[in-house]
Amino acid sequence: LSDPLLLSIHKLYVAEAIETSLKNANTDATLRLIKIREEIQPLTPYEYDQLLGWSLEYKNRPVFDYVKPKCTQVDIFRADLAELAENPHLFRLYAPKILKKIYRTMDKAPRSDGTTFGRIHDLLISHHPEAVLYVVKNHDFGDEWTEATEGRTLLMDVCEGGNLEAAKHLVEKKGANVHAQTGYIEARTSLFGRAKSKEGRLSPIFFAAKSGNSELIEYLASKRANVNVRSGFRATPLMYAVSDDHLEATRMLISLGAKVNTAMDENLTPTDLSELGAYEDISTAYRRARRNGNQEILDVLIKAGARP
Repeated sequence: LSDPLLLSIHKLYVAEAIETSLKNANTDATLRLIKIREEIQPLTPYEYDQLLGWSLEYKNRPVFDYVKPKCTQVDIFRADLAELAENPHLFRLYAPKILKKIYRTMDKAPRSDGTTFGRIHDLLISHHPEAVLYVVKNHDFGDEWTEATEGRTLLMDVCEGGNLEAAKHLVEKKGANVHAQTGYIEARTSLFGRAKSKEGRLSPIFFAAKSGNSELIEYLASKRANVNVRSGFRATPLMYAVSDDHLEATRMLISLGAKVNTAMDENLTPTDLSELGAYEDISTAYRRARRNGNQEILDVLIKAGARP
């Protein structure tokens, strides 16, 4: 629609269009609509505050920057912590208040007076080292975190984000266990059929391998983490690194003694592997690299003695 036509539309419909554009991550359309809405009738302080809240909720930095100078207050509790961490100044400014009250639940719905484990989890698995280190230094979640995440420790989630300094702090200052494992559910046959297995038995080094941070892998190994540890499906950290095309992590694991010809449990069924792929494509590190078409990693594996 042309700007003159948009100007003739009632302001309520423009407001709905603004929120829809934000939801759809259409920044140009959002900014255009806001300016048109301002031409229809000056926005009130409350309306600017609402726009700022939407920009935080939908993680739109340009809209946030445009609206913030016109606001009287900021509804910071809508903010996505990982997105907020993109701006270290804003994170340092708002994180203490957001984290003052934490709901011990993994849901990610914004709260009016705090945040949730679920929203913190999204920050931990993102790569924002300073922000993640701030959280683990200033908050002790203990067993409540493991219970809420159904078996994942804080160290595992920090490692998934490849956050080395936060991992060091958890291990050296808070005694985090580098050998802890997630739960494992073995397949069982009942009147209702065969239930799917849950891989489980994943220790922090699996998550570090998935992140691709070779320094983090080396650090965990220096703390006696086993580079050849096996998951509930008998997978290895090397397989995890290869699956995500992490060349340097693959090299690091091999240099630390990772076995290149280890195979997964051959009794796994297609149902067990439904979220991972066919057994013949993922049962070894070599097969995972071949499935991905990653010749560089294949060359590294072959040089280390891997067989097809």
